[in-house]
Amino acid sequence: MIHCIGDSHSFMFRGPAAPLMGYHAAGDLKTPPGVLDPEGGSPVNPPFVVHWLGPRTAYNFDRRKAVVDEILRRFWKEGDRVLFVAGEIDCREHLPKQSKNQNKPVECLARECMDKFFNFICEYKKYGLIVYFVVPTTMNGDDCRRASSECNKRLAERAALDNLPFISLYEEMCTITKDWYCDGTHLDYRIALPLVEEKLKGLGI
Repeated sequence: MIHCIGDSHSFMFRGPAAPLMGYHAAGDLKTPPGVLDPEGGSPVNPPFVVHWLGPRTAYNFDRRKAVVDEILRRFWKEGDRVLFVAGEIDCREHLPKQSKNQNKPVECLARECMDKFFNFICEYKKYGLIVYFVVPTTMNGDDCRRASSECNKRLAERAALDNLPFISLYEEMCTITKDWYCDGTHLDYRIALPLVEEKLKGLGI
């Protein structure tokens, strides 16, 4: 089993059970942020099981450490893996904004953000960590494109240094023209999930 822990972008891993519109609508999510998977930890799209943390940035992902620890304590079993989902809103909104506010290159802030995120998720290597990069909704605008490119690059570098599997659809989304999104914000599982599964198989997972 692969435990996908993170923000609303993790719901892609629920496959056919993922809402195709209105991910943030109360009618779609029966449990509030901070509560474990709406299905109580039971997979609706094996081998993935989703644990939703509510809105979450990669930069501040470590603030939910207590919830992450509880998820893994309750549901992780020997042989399972864990994949953390965060970073879309960082690249699309926060990093470009902070680049202007701090008068710093967005690449510098992107590296700092991914280093902080990676350092946190690396605490869970013993749980079979898979490093995953969430591509932003849109890469319109130079700062967003540069932030996305640098975040993807930095996570790949850090994963390689720690000999960890790395999954990203960044290159595909930069080069393949498709309607990638189901609601203008979240990846459509019908397009993106088969590519992720193919990459996992290529890594022997």
